Amino acid sequence: MGAVFSNQLSASTRFVGDGVRDVFPFDFDVFDAGDVRISVNDDHIETGFHIALSGSDFSGGTVHFEMPPDTGAEISIARVLRLRRLSAYDAMSLPRGDAIDRDLDFLTAAI
Repeated sequence: MGAVFSNQLSASTRFVGDGVRDVFPFDFDVFDAGDVRISVNDDHIETGFHIALSGSDFSGGTVHFEMPPDTGAEISIARVLRLRRLSAYDAMSLPRGDAIDRDLDFLTAAI
C-alpha cells in the first residue's frame, strides 16, 4: 500500500436506495472485507450482501445486496478497523520489510 490512504477525504460513502439497484461501489482503502461496515437506515447489517474488493491495491470495491434496498433506504458503507495484528513475528527470524510496512499502514489507518 505504501502511502497509506493517500488522497482520501472520507472512509465512508452513502447512497439512497431506489428499489432496483443492488450494487454500490466504495473507493476508500480497506485491508480486507471484514473492514467494511454496512448500514441501512442507520441499522448495522451483517447478512444479505457480499463484498467484492477491487484487488491487491486495497482501493475500494463493491457491495452486492442479495435484494435491492427499498426505495428511499439510506445505505452507508464505511471502513471500521478492528485492532488486530496482521503479521506474526518470531524470535528467530528477521521480519520482512513489506510485512512491517503493512502493519504500520494498518496502525496509521486505525488511529
